[in-house]
Amino acid sequence: MLPTMISMATLDLKMAMTMARRPTTSGLYEVTHLAAIPSSRAIEPGGVTTYTVSVGPYFTGDVTLVTDSPSTDLDLQLVPTLVSPPGQATLIITDSHPGPTLLPGEWYVVPITATGGMVRMTSVRLLVGGARTDLPVILKSN
Repeated sequence: MLPTMISMATLDLKMAMTMARRPTTSGLYEVTHLAAIPSSRAIEPGGVTTYTVSVGPYFTGDVTLVTDSPSTDLDLQLVPTLVSPPGQATLIITDSHPGPTLLPGEWYVVPITATGGMVRMTSVRLLVGGARTDLPVILKSN
């Protein structure tokens, strides 16, 4: 089951990058509409994390960015909320779960909507708490 989950996550990331970006003549990629990087993060209860929200040049005029918290335990700040394309904003998420641990952990999907001549949506994922397991590496000698 695990290899399938990894494959789906890789496929999801490749699809998101393909849909939101296009190659330039220099071989680099530019954001064509709306993208959030990274797509997911993990923090401890009470922690803070940030995401970069990129707005591409295909919007007309200034772009208004809006987000909505999926939980009362998450405080969201989007700075700035008005972006001139192409441009960037920062999404700051502060968690208010008490205690040093939260098991089994809580997954959240945070939506981001951009409006400016068109409407585009994306989302970021956040894991609060949970258990981290490090697997041993076994080296085979010849």
